[in-house]
Amino acid sequence: MVKEFKYEWLVRRTKDLIKEYTDKLTIRQIYYRLVVNNEIVNNRSQYVYFDKVLTEARQKDLILADYFEDDTRKIYHNIYIDYPYWQFSKIIEESIDQVKTHYPAFSYNECLFQDKITVILLEKRTLRRIFESALQGFPHILIVGGGFNSFTQMLEARKLMINDNREMNLHCFGDFDDSGLLIQNTFLNQMRKYLKIHFTNVTRVALTKNQIEEYQLPTNPSKESTHSKYNLPYFVELDALEPTLLRSLVRKCIDKNFVPEIWNKIQKAMKYRNRRLKTKYFKELRKIDLSKI
Repeated sequence: MVKEFKYEWLVRRTKDLIKEYTDKLTIRQIYYRLVVNNEIVNNRSQYVYFDKVLTEARQKDLILADYFEDDTRKIYHNIYIDYPYWQFSKIIEESIDQVKTHYPAFSYNECLFQDKITVILLEKRTLRRIFESALQGFPHILIVGGGFNSFTQMLEARKLMINDNREMNLHCFGDFDDSGLLIQNTFLNQMRKYLKIHFTNVTRVALTKNQIEEYQLPTNPSKESTHSKYNLPYFVELDALEPTLLRSLVRKCIDKNFVPEIWNKIQKAMKYRNRRLKTKYFKELRKIDLSKI
């Protein structure tokens, strides 16, 4: 009876918590909200039970299941509609192609118009969606690992930064543990030593010891690891940081390097350009002769 009550209570509290956020959260993030609120204890058996409860609850309620994010397991697909072009008139097809040739689409890289480059190194792939949501619409380079970054991934990052003499600021987000700190330092060393990329400023945004103490985040005993070298008294996962606070920390990184006046001028110019383009585009489309169709 107690177990059934606990099951129903955990599901109800989870539903209450997910209503507080616009972003989809991971099970681990929900778990840490309950831990921080002193509603459940923080240990492995409790987390295993919590994960089991939410798995069963999501199997019974697919609407609830859709509120969660698991970026470590993805299905990549390419859905398309195959239009039977042979049914369309050749006149329309050729005319539209001609208009597109004269008035092509125009794209630009927002980063090129800013004086500083915002580079964010994220250790945890499971939190990628919150970062992408917070950064949406702003110039940035987001480097997401799943642990240690692969050298191939860093080569791709290098292509975006090489031969750029602007101020380049790196903001790091990761667990407060030996691996999290080692991942950051290894990334910096390899970028500098092998790829000749030097960051103007490097900031450990989260997690930090001060944040753990200020927000009273739940700590875990130090892990036995081959990466142990910093003699940390405990470890804390980045997931334990309240999601809204995490999002605000990401946005602050952008605010430090972002000049809104430049952005506004570009947007105004693009809006004027697109308005003129639309007028010309439809003027040409109206010239298409439909009488022979």
